[in-house]
Amino acid sequence: MSPKGGIRPHRRFATGSKRSEVLFVDYIISHLNDDGRAGVIVLEGVIFQSGNAYKQLRRRLVQNCLVAVVSLPGGVFQPYSGVKTTILIMDKSLAQKADGIAFFKVQHDGYNLGAQRRPITTNDLPTAQAEIAEYLRRLQTGATLDDFTPTLGQVVSKNRLADGGEYNLSGERYRENGRRDSEFPYVRLDAVAKIAAGNPAPQGVEYFQDGEFPFIRTSDVGAVHRSDNFAATADKVNRKAVDELRLRLSPPGTILFPKSGASTFLNHRALTSTAAYVSSHLACIICDEAQILPKYAYNLLCRVDARDITPEQAYPSLRLKEIGNIEIPLPPLEVQREIVAEIEAYQRVIDGARAVVDNWRPSIDFDPDWSTETFSEIASEKPKYGSTASKADFDGKIRYVRITDITETGELKEIDPVSPSEIDEQYFLEADDLLIARSGSVGRTYLHQDRPIPHQYAGYLIRFRIDRAKALPKYVFYVTKSDVWTSWIARNSKVGTINNINAKQYSTFALPLPPLATQQAIVADLEAEQTAVNHAQRLAARMQARIDAAIGRVWAAG
Repeated sequence: MSPKGGIRPHRRFATGSKRSEVLFVDYIISHLNDDGRAGVIVLEGVIFQSGNAYKQLRRRLVQNCLVAVVSLPGGVFQPYSGVKTTILIMDKSLAQKADGIAFFKVQHDGYNLGAQRRPITTNDLPTAQAEIAEYLRRLQTGATLDDFTPTLGQVVSKNRLADGGEYNLSGERYRENGRRDSEFPYVRLDAVAKIAAGNPAPQGVEYFQDGEFPFIRTSDVGAVHRSDNFAATADKVNRKAVDELRLRLSPPGTILFPKSGASTFLNHRALTSTAAYVSSHLACIICDEAQILPKYAYNLLCRVDARDITPEQAYPSLRLKEIGNIEIPLPPLEVQREIVAEIEAYQRVIDGARAVVDNWRPSIDFDPDWSTETFSEIASEKPKYGSTASKADFDGKIRYVRITDITETGELKEIDPVSPSEIDEQYFLEADDLLIARSGSVGRTYLHQDRPIPHQYAGYLIRFRIDRAKALPKYVFYVTKSDVWTSWIARNSKVGTINNINAKQYSTFALPLPPLATQQAIVADLEAEQTAVNHAQRLAARMQARIDAAIGRVWAAG
């Protein structure tokens, strides 16, 4: 079951749907005992989506078992996901006693909402826990709720939730002042912008010969993060195509929003800087600039998850009407300009920092007078292939290192760790052990450092232990990030269904080897550069958090 692909459900579900998040909650409702309880974290779309299956599910929740809804901030599950989620608290017996449902909103959990999740002083969780417990206690004892005034929420009657048949579970919808977490009114996107489909793609090479006008497809929009000038790299159609096929031209400042195909779920967005012809797989959003600035709208729409508005069907597709139904906060133009200027300032810093990160590579000026030694000559023992154990759920005690856990730059990923199904200490890593991938991402390397828990390495990796009297492990690691290594890998990897270099071949690699003092100086220089690159990464993350905060000031989803 996956939100991307849906499933083929059997007919025993009470709610008719192919969406796994709907069926997941449906299953839990159906299997609660009369005194059963459950706490379920769901994608935020479950609480407000307008599809019939979502409405049916929410009606079942309200009528049968739901007692409380807890909104979580969007970055609470970083670095794994930035998706916004909600906790549904169910208690079948208490739900029958309650005339309403309690809504709580957690804005801070003791950490910032960026990918690094650094500790902060603000934490709503203890207050939320205490207020939820007090609400449940009152339901259990039959105590009055008249004086129950939680600081993080409110109680809403079930009759009010049922009005209109939506059973919307977004707490902000029911605030007494009728507003969400924004001082500005919310409007539908189609009230402030024209939304139209693009053009069917021209069929036939004659329409592209000597082309001069960009024809933008979803794949071009997907490349926007790699190049701001994505329209320049798009296919070009000629005057014949424009005239014969009556292609419609989209003006500069058009927001491109994929509405069918894989890019829909990838949430690619783009803002055109030149006039262009656009594929019909893209929705063209042309802002009424007397009401809303294109750059402001673009930044808001970059934070809309298409899965939350996709209709009930397996193939990812959106209707123009559904895109038009998106509600966004609309501050005055002056405020929009301030927000755009602030975001663009942060974005310039991000672009510069990313350029540093993307372009830096360890560079060593190899002296032709240096001697060379093979891996076998500088190794303290024979190379060793990794464990054949399979992966298991991470137990927090031993981590299993696989090729997929190692980044191109030689770092160990912090996300989705696993443990080995069988523990074997002969495959435990020691500090300065060098791992090299022998298959797939052949030539990828990782230099292990001391970690709080043991790390066992997997079978498609080869462990080399360096004799420190001959070479510094970090120097050897940096050599494996240089052009000398890259060229050697290209010459020696076997080309077939999968690239492969075995331990015997790796042992023949001859690396330039200066005296240890020179190696130390090279390592020190490269580590200083690496520190600067790491600072650039952290700076980019900090600026992205500021962009999110700038948007959050006007749009904090309920």
